[in-house]
Amino acid sequence: MKRIIKYLLRIIGIEVSRYRKPPKNKHLPPDPKYLADTYANIADTLVKLGRYKDGAEMYKKAIGFQPASSSGYEIGHNLARQRELKDGFYQALLSVVEIPEIVSMVKVLLKSPVVYHPSKLWLYYMVFNTFQLETGGIGNFKRTINNNYFNWTGDWHVNPQFQALKKELHWSSADLVNAEMSAHFNIAAKPEGFTKEEWRKYIQFLCMLWEFTVSNDHLNLLSQLKEPVLGNPIAIEYKGRNVTQDICNSVLEVNTIMKFISRKPEEKLRIIELGAGYGRVGYALLHAVPNIQVVIVDIPPALYVSQWYLTGLFPGQRVFKFRDFSDYREVRQEFEESSIAFLSPAQIGCLPDRMFDLFINISSLHEMTLVQIDMWFGHIDRLCKGWFYTKQWIESVNIFDGITIRREDYPVKPHWKELLNRKNLIYPELFEAVYKVQ
Repeated sequence: MKRIIKYLLRIIGIEVSRYRKPPKNKHLPPDPKYLADTYANIADTLVKLGRYKDGAEMYKKAIGFQPASSSGYEIGHNLARQRELKDGFYQALLSVVEIPEIVSMVKVLLKSPVVYHPSKLWLYYMVFNTFQLETGGIGNFKRTINNNYFNWTGDWHVNPQFQALKKELHWSSADLVNAEMSAHFNIAAKPEGFTKEEWRKYIQFLCMLWEFTVSNDHLNLLSQLKEPVLGNPIAIEYKGRNVTQDICNSVLEVNTIMKFISRKPEEKLRIIELGAGYGRVGYALLHAVPNIQVVIVDIPPALYVSQWYLTGLFPGQRVFKFRDFSDYREVRQEFEESSIAFLSPAQIGCLPDRMFDLFINISSLHEMTLVQIDMWFGHIDRLCKGWFYTKQWIESVNIFDGITIRREDYPVKPHWKELLNRKNLIYPELFEAVYKVQ
């Protein structure tokens, strides 16, 4: 392996001595982290030399050594901070990405006004997540890109929830151990890189999250919903049910939202979600609420994954798949008759006023610039005739764009009526709010 890496470096004209040596034990397989770091360094040099396609290919290979890792690489950070979507590297990226739907989505994004382009933070994750998908496989996305969505595995995210749930449920250490002992799991369920102790704590966390969800599931959604195996989730079996963060959080969010929704049963409830990840909330809503339309607005690769996921889970539903259009009249009938629809961000401008009863955004507004946040609040005010549900960080530090977004920075319109505004019950660093828009 050492010879191969040196050979690759010499071919492309890079000084071999720059790169640290691999472990000396010849009997051990090559360390994936060493290989990933080495290829990432090569990619960084290639990009600096202006060899963007070669650099993108090497960056993809670097990510492919550890596709389930949620940690990033310096090359990706630097590219996102210093460049824009229209720059040479991202143009070259299109010739490296193998999934045609993602290429098509990026091309449509490129044609849109710059304000709809990803923030620098999401410019980084757009590339990172795409390469995770292509090297780890879409069939494993709940173990790769989902770690950058709402299914957290790192201590920084799990610990505050663990402590909040333990306090809320009044559980002792003995309660945690008893719950853990009653849980069942396939050894393959353990996330890549987890130690035995980290996995034990994660199991205890999922047990508490399930108990909290059951006690707050006033709509009895858990009797209808189960975590789909599609995507290979990080799940345990507890009390006869497959338990994940996603199914629990989705049930809690839908319960919170529907508490404020009123409508006539014969009226179609039109729901739009901005930044839906892979569509976990849409999945819960489509199961739980009759006569609805769920419209997902996102950037690739998330838009591609949510379309793949929801169309796979709901094969009998009418679906308006993503396509390039700029005139709503061209697609109006198909769009309005669909139960599930997928749009690129700028296409929101084609939709008529007051079209939606409910607008949802969970943990992505804070990842935008202030200009973008203000623009989206304008779209919410224009498009929504009913309710807006938002769940964000109380304070979010975005090092890519060099900004900090706080709870009070969101430009809530003065005519909106606040129905709920509280710290999230299981993650105190987040807040959630519901507004009556019109």
